Amino acid sequence: MKRRRYDTVELVADLRRERRNAVLLTLTALAIIGFLAAFYFLGSGSSDVAQVPHEAPTPPPAAVAPPPPPVTPPEPEAPKAGPASLTVQLPKKLPLWVDDTAVGKIKRYTQKLAPGKHVVKTRLGKKVVSEDFVVEADQSYSVTLDVKRKRFVVKSGD
Repeated sequence: MKRRRYDTVELVADLRRERRNAVLLTLTALAIIGFLAAFYFLGSGSSDVAQVPHEAPTPPPAAVAPPPPPVTPPEPEAPKAGPASLTVQLPKKLPLWVDDTAVGKIKRYTQKLAPGKHVVKTRLGKKVVSEDFVVEADQSYSVTLDVKRKRFVVKSGD
């Protein structure tokens, strides 16, 4: 195998030429940055900046009072309504919930309810049976469980 010979004098000359070019490029870049910085700081003199004359400050405009709110007549009071009566009838002792409150395992349950929306739930085997209904004041409601249909039947009576 023959050994390759390099001309070291030529390689050293190439390295010096590249180093000189790098130094010249660096100096040129620094000169351009210096020129731009000088132009920025010296070019924006105070003559271009607008001067604000010093005058006595003007008071802010007087605040206008908002108009008074409109007067609404008082609402007449509705006559007091009494609570409704709820009776739940189950075919056998089953767990019962009224408005998500556990009542217990019972067969018959009676309670006074405030007017509004209410929920009755029970568990029939693995199925939970529930019924939502609206109660009116001074009414009595009878809720029975239909085992065959697996649902509650709500009846209103005066």
